[in-house]
Amino acid sequence: MPKRPQMRFDVDEELALLLEGSRARRGEKNLGDTCRRLLRESCKREALEDGMDTLTPILRKLIKEEFKVSENRIAKIVSKSANAAATTMYMCYQVLASLGTKNMPAIYEAARRKGVNFVKTPLDELMIDEKGSNREESS
Repeated sequence: MPKRPQMRFDVDEELALLLEGSRARRGEKNLGDTCRRLLRESCKREALEDGMDTLTPILRKLIKEEFKVSENRIAKIVSKSANAAATTMYMCYQVLASLGTKNMPAIYEAARRKGVNFVKTPLDELMIDEKGSNREESS
């Protein structure tokens, strides 16, 4: 049997009491077994923490890459929606102008206020009748 390395060191009274309490709680026969167990557990825990420190940046990078795909998709959808909304707004503006409507800035501001209110209102609070118009805003 190969010779095992030995360690000899002094401990203060507080640590000795803690070690003795741990030995008694676990029902271990001698203090050497308790010290070996505690050292082994502590070394394993430290190795796990070091491994987690190594693993954390890798996991963050993978998660970021996965979210990047969704973020790009959402950004493209938002961009298309903004383009469609702007096109619709200016088309309506052009139709009203061609009909000879006066006071276009006031119409635009009223529509903008109602649009902002519509966007801020939670979906379950919107009161939309069968015709599809918002009752709160038509009153």
